[in-house]
Amino acid sequence: MLVTAPALSICIVVMAVQWWLLLHTLRQNGRLILRMDTLELRLDAANIQPLHVLDMRPRGLAVGSMAPDFGLPEMGTGELKALAQLRSVGLPVLLVFSDIACGPCAELAPRIESWHRQYQGLISIAVILRVDAGQLHRPHTAGSYTTLLQEDRKVSERYDALVTPSAVLVSAEGTIASHLALGSKDIYDLLESTAPQIYENRNIAA
Repeated sequence: MLVTAPALSICIVVMAVQWWLLLHTLRQNGRLILRMDTLELRLDAANIQPLHVLDMRPRGLAVGSMAPDFGLPEMGTGELKALAQLRSVGLPVLLVFSDIACGPCAELAPRIESWHRQYQGLISIAVILRVDAGQLHRPHTAGSYTTLLQEDRKVSERYDALVTPSAVLVSAEGTIASHLALGSKDIYDLLESTAPQIYENRNIAA
């Protein structure tokens, strides 16, 4: 089949346009990579880690380190409770960090109530709820689990738990026993992975 001159010209033009688009895309990608490299250099100079690096790092305090103690008023009674009192029953304690202004935290509350019943006798659950100064002494609806009120984020900061909802497991001996779990799924996974180990260790000890 003979290719006419106009058809050949059209093919050449089409190929030229495709090559131009390819080169333009490569140049754009090159500029984007350069910008990303420049941004990472600036973040590194400012001692700020990119998000993808932060996601790979373990969150919270180092496992095995001593858990910071605290004294916070209990919701409903106003009685000051320390971490040592929460551990006094000889069980590990799951500290759940929550915020009264946090929507996902409010949605998580019924699940915490369910977990409290499900893991009773294996793990104690205590919620550390951040409230405003004016709300510290107001009556709040509490579940059957322990809820402690904190003003600002003084305890959360000591546990490196500024995201809510989040949770960390403290061993019966008072050491950090897990990395920080973020969100309801991570918290549930932490409970699900920990409870069988506690149950098995208890049977071995018996």
